[in-house]
Amino acid sequence: MLVVGATARVVHLNGAAERIIAAGDGLTISKNTLGADSSGEDQVLRQLVASAAQAPRNIAASPGGVMQVTRKSGRAPYQLLVAPPAPGERGYGFGLSMSAAVFVRDPEARTANAVVRKSSPPLILQKPRSIVAKASKLPRHPCGHWPRT
Repeated sequence: MLVVGATARVVHLNGAAERIIAAGDGLTISKNTLGADSSGEDQVLRQLVASAAQAPRNIAASPGGVMQVTRKSGRAPYQLLVAPPAPGERGYGFGLSMSAAVFVRDPEARTANAVVRKSSPPLILQKPRSIVAKASKLPRHPCGHWPRT
């Protein structure tokens, strides 16, 4: 995530955004300003940021939006969501009167949530005999009775 001013000037970026920018694969920061390698996409990005920054002052404005940014590597494009601050919020806590948040998603990035763990089905879906077999392997108290829960 990046927090930018009305002209896409970068105020803050988190570690994930730093890694995406450092990859140099579609998104850039030049002269402290967020941009896209494609001039057409760069223009759309600046329009979305400007509209998001105007939202707190202009109720009729269509704030922010979504877009894709093409990557030079040919990998799946980045997905961007440009959002204005919440009503009454001043610049996401960075003291700006006008700003926008830019959320960047790399659809090909591996995250902890994307890892699928192979596990056995819940006990309730297994055959009754397998439940008894598993229960017989549970640790017992040294006196031989089942632990109380």
